[in-house]
Amino acid sequence: SSKEAQHVQSGLFMSGILAEYAPSAVQRSMKPIFNLIQKSLSPSNRPELQVAAIKAAVSFIIGFEGNVQQGFIRLIPDFFKVAVKLAGEANDEPLQDAIDEIANLIGFRVAMFRPYTSDIIKLMTKTAKHGELEAGTRRMALSLIVELAKKDRTSVKQVKETMTEVVPLAISFLTRVDDDIRQWAQDEDG
Repeated sequence: SSKEAQHVQSGLFMSGILAEYAPSAVQRSMKPIFNLIQKSLSPSNRPELQVAAIKAAVSFIIGFEGNVQQGFIRLIPDFFKVAVKLAGEANDEPLQDAIDEIANLIGFRVAMFRPYTSDIIKLMTKTAKHGELEAGTRRMALSLIVELAKKDRTSVKQVKETMTEVVPLAISFLTRVDDDIRQWAQDEDG
């Protein structure tokens, strides 16, 4: 039910935030929390619940070390599945939240994304090209690739789409920005 989903969403949010304040208490309940987060990432769930699960998982990855962190890192491919679904539905707000959380992890420790560099570049390139998404969402997707490139040049250079699709896409974004500025200036003059 919707009420149950909201309860789970709220619980995930709180557990992710409070984990850093009482890690030993949270660690005793880690298996059920992990299972709940994993279940919440399911494609059949509401986008808000899926994003809450991503946020909670990111909090646990950042807040814990060792086996706990490694367990949650295994969920990263599920983050991408959620993002693919949200992009396919042109569901901007939750997609922006998901991209933001992935960016937080890249900023925290980019090395955990090395096995997924090609996947993330393909996904974010496809998102940046998606005409039904808001311009801000498309820019966020491209910015995520740029952030990944700044943090892990070697891995990004090894992905052929970086040169064949991402660079031309970034240039086209610049061209559109220039066109938008010209249009804005004309509107101001007229």
